[in-house]
Amino acid sequence: MLNWDGRRARIERVALRADDHRLTALRAGVEMTAIDSPFGWPDAFVKAVHTWRDRGRWPEAEGAELRYRLTDRHVATTLKVYPLSVSSDRIAACAWRCAALLSRWGIADRSGREGVAEVYPAAALRCWRLPHVGPKTDSVVLQGRVGAIRAECPWLRAGDAEWNMLAANDHALDALLSALVGRAVAIGAVGDLPRDDRPAVEGWIHLPTGTLRDLV
Repeated sequence: MLNWDGRRARIERVALRADDHRLTALRAGVEMTAIDSPFGWPDAFVKAVHTWRDRGRWPEAEGAELRYRLTDRHVATTLKVYPLSVSSDRIAACAWRCAALLSRWGIADRSGREGVAEVYPAAALRCWRLPHVGPKTDSVVLQGRVGAIRAECPWLRAGDAEWNMLAANDHALDALLSALVGRAVAIGAVGDLPRDDRPAVEGWIHLPTGTLRDLV
């Protein structure tokens, strides 16, 4: 949880393993919530499953359209980063929980226009030219990424306990990166949405533009 105050920001909380009730309570007091999870499934996949269930027929469709959303293909083309397929990889289990949260919160538009945005930390690292090579759980890699963020964000404050957790746990660091992208979404420092109705249904991974220094 980040608190923004003019030209400064502070990491107010770094916590792991929050249940849905806790997340709902925390969200009540914030302007923007950023979640590292797919917000939906490929539209072609959803239609194919419905057709198979209701008519006993599997429609003709390209494999890529069944596996990847419009936003997944955009990220792959733009950054050469390849999101997991929410229709055919285990990330689907994460998406189930995310869908339950979005339903609980009454989010109808999954493109980020209702104060909840889909983000992707691995893509954010590349957008902001932060260190992105190496296993994300490696302690040296984690410390290098936290050090780079601190160097690029002299306006970002935190206690030693928070910095130490970020440098020791890849989930905590992903949460920080997600929150920073959430700030970019809130101030419009992300790429434009395409002129397509799919982001509102499938979800849309927001890619930050500019630098980390532009967030304040």
